[in-house]
Amino acid sequence: MSRKRIPTDPIPGVYQDVVAENNSETVETQNSNLNHIPSSKIHGGGNLKKIGSFNKLRKSRKINSQKTEFINHIKNSLSLVKLDSEEERNTLLIEVINSANMFFIYGDYELRESSKNEAIRELMLPFFNEDVAEFKVDVLKIQSKIQKSTLIRRVAMRVYNFFCIITRD
Repeated sequence: MSRKRIPTDPIPGVYQDVVAENNSETVETQNSNLNHIPSSKIHGGGNLKKIGSFNKLRKSRKINSQKTEFINHIKNSLSLVKLDSEEERNTLLIEVINSANMFFIYGDYELRESSKNEAIRELMLPFFNEDVAEFKVDVLKIQSKIQKSTLIRRVAMRVYNFFCIITRD
């Protein structure tokens, strides 16, 4: 009995231009797959987690993909928002920062904070007319209203993500 071989490799670089001409959405999903976190399981029951370089690759991709995933997800929602007052802008800033605190769960403190701050700045500066000084002043004003991420919350989210992946497979 012969088995059908299902190709799992992405489209080779030579053909990406052809795909781009036919469908730009395909290229966007292709580029998002470049940061795809590889599975640790291989056919036949093998486990790649025993290899140190593979673990470093998975960890770095998780950390790098957090920021792009968060920005893409929130940017779609923020594209519909029109603000009328400074109070609404500050409320939106609080919500975006609280969402970022709950979303960034991988990596050490410095990596999480730098990725989170860059993502928040990129998402919110258009609402501040690209004025970084005004953005920083408003962040300092609302500092007391921000919910900080704790180790327990991050671990709970990791466990939740783990079980969601298990049930999805």
